[in-house]
Amino acid sequence: ALALAKASDDPADAARIAAVLADRTFAAMTREAAALALGCFRRTDPPPAFDGRFYDRLRATLFETLDDRLASHRLRCNAALALGLLGDQGVTVDDAFAKDGRLAIRGLWMRLERPDTDDDTAVALLVALSLQNPAGVPRAVIDGLRRLASNGDAGRRRRGALPRAHAVLARERLGDRDAIPLVTTIVRASGQDPNVRRSAVI
Repeated sequence: ALALAKASDDPADAARIAAVLADRTFAAMTREAAALALGCFRRTDPPPAFDGRFYDRLRATLFETLDDRLASHRLRCNAALALGLLGDQGVTVDDAFAKDGRLAIRGLWMRLERPDTDDDTAVALLVALSLQNPAGVPRAVIDGLRRLASNGDAGRRRRGALPRAHAVLARERLGDRDAIPLVTTIVRASGQDPNVRRSAVI
């Protein structure tokens, strides 16, 4: 599945891999590979068949996997990472709401704010978010990343050190120079969690 996704120029191959992802009779590792494989359809120079609608269909499939409460924890994390891999790919050009990947960014952020999202899945969502087009990231998400990085505030729940550390990295990748005071404060705070401080140094 991974090799086919990296080499194919045929949308039908994506449908075949998506069918494997949806089939609960396959082994867990096979379905996890299928989820990640959908992210491997990313191309520097996509063939004509890989247009914005094609990539939005892949994203929709991966979001469905993220929302499947019967899916394994690892499968949902792989789906999130695949969404990250598609962060620089096209979107449906005649959908103003999708411009610059805004719908994908909104989808990732909404799932990050859910109180039933565990910290490991939150890390995968933050990695995926950090790989999206910065032009599509609204100020509210940038501010939310700052709060999460600063004190673990994720809206309806508090997050631990690892999501905070990845929020620091995501804030820096997506933001601008106004994030420098945030990382400086974190680095200088002697009582700060080491994982969060390392991210601030990076």
